[in-house]
Amino acid sequence: MARSAGDRVTIDLRGIGDAVRSAAAGRGLTIAAFAREALVSAMSEAPQLRELPDAPAPRLHGTVKLTWRMDVRAAEALAANARALGLSYGQYVGYLVSTTPLPAPVVQRASDREAL
Repeated sequence: MARSAGDRVTIDLRGIGDAVRSAAAGRGLTIAAFAREALVSAMSEAPQLRELPDAPAPRLHGTVKLTWRMDVRAAEALAANARALGLSYGQYVGYLVSTTPLPAPVVQRASDREAL
């Protein structure tokens, strides 16, 4: 079967819609995310996570705009953590996704420079 970049499926919930919406909301998920989790757990073999190849950091022309929804508390933590490290949100998330060690906080780097 051919694979598409935007696979979509419609699910007839046949009377379990309220229970599904409630369960998804209780876990802080959209119905789509809840359904994806259920499908992955039903698979006999879990999908492999993609890892970034070892390569130099992408240049500006190699960047893309990414938009996502997240819990307000998670967004606040992301912003605070990125700010403490002197990184943009995108840079911070890029470090996390690529499992690259995070730089030292800006305050620590400044004090290290002063000590030199």
